Amino acid sequence: MRWGSLVPAIVATLWAYTVLRTRHATGRAISILSFSCRILSANPALLPLGFATLAATVIWTWLWTLMFTRVFLGGHLSMVNHIFIIDLGTWWLGAYFVLTHLWCLGVISGIQRAVTAATVSQWYFHRLIAPSPSSWQIVQAAFSHSLGMLFGTICLSSLLSLLIRLPLLILPRRCASILSLAAYSCVPTPLVTLTNPLTITHASVHSLPLMISARSLSQLTFLTPEGAAAAPHYRHAFAYANDGNGGLAPYRMAKLFLHANRLIMSLSLGFGGWVISARSLQIPGDGNTRGSMYAYVVGLVAGVIGWGVLGAIEGILAVIVDAAIICWASEVGVEGREARYCREAGEIFGSGQDELLMRQTHDIGECDAGANSWRAF
Repeated sequence: MRWGSLVPAIVATLWAYTVLRTRHATGRAISILSFSCRILSANPALLPLGFATLAATVIWTWLWTLMFTRVFLGGHLSMVNHIFIIDLGTWWLGAYFVLTHLWCLGVISGIQRAVTAATVSQWYFHRLIAPSPSSWQIVQAAFSHSLGMLFGTICLSSLLSLLIRLPLLILPRRCASILSLAAYSCVPTPLVTLTNPLTITHASVHSLPLMISARSLSQLTFLTPEGAAAAPHYRHAFAYANDGNGGLAPYRMAKLFLHANRLIMSLSLGFGGWVISARSLQIPGDGNTRGSMYAYVVGLVAGVIGWGVLGAIEGILAVIVDAAIICWASEVGVEGREARYCREAGEIFGSGQDELLMRQTHDIGECDAGANSWRAF
């Protein structure tokens, strides 16, 4: 436990460094989270949707475990060493089962993302219509839409994320670039954009295929997929904190707050359950010996329960943040038009984009001035 405590210490140090580098965006990040909470309060049906997603994940995991133990544990008993040996052909079937499980989890998460994005887009663009539909009607219509026209897009996005995004996150940056270049000849869309979670959000908001949504998202320069949310390698995840003036700094800070809150609360529940169980359990007849393994199990279960429950809340708010920034970006476009459907979103997200456009204009002006001075020389 002493050596294991170094892991949260390292993570806390990295998070503190990131917050310090982007400390100017803390106020706007809190405003983004407050704006997302107001959207959630206007659409309360999204909260049961998050817990239904958690329940579906747990039920599917239990069913998959029952099937996996019956299929993967097929083998024979060795007559020499008297040990159970799993057959070689069963390993390939086990790998297929693992990939299927991860794919189904991605599909479940994609359905939640699509439903939430469609609900947020309806609130963003049509919240002032009369008579306005109820929250349950909007979520039901979005759920039917996600299981209808968008179901193939969700399945394709989950499959590509499983087969492409995982190697991009694990491999070094040079190998990931070579893989992206090789795949670009087959699919004329950057792989990082194609597997970006914002792409399926954009597809749900505009009811577009995955390829078209990826191209449209890549044209929004202030939502570039090279951001921290879609970093191609884990070593570069905190590198974007150095770009303290980036237009997406408050957005990344808001997502970081959600992840940090989930991890801190889960660790607190786990350590709290471990300490309380270790102090309360005592072996009869020995006043100095107390239970330890039992306390580890209790702490682990408490941490897992907290991680799952808080993950449902984090998933709802995180997707609301993604959908809100996609709706705002689709409205203002690359030209930086004024946000008319939701001025509050323009005030929260817009200042970072204005700074980015001003820096781009300043850079273009410097290039033109340099070219004119060279021609004069």
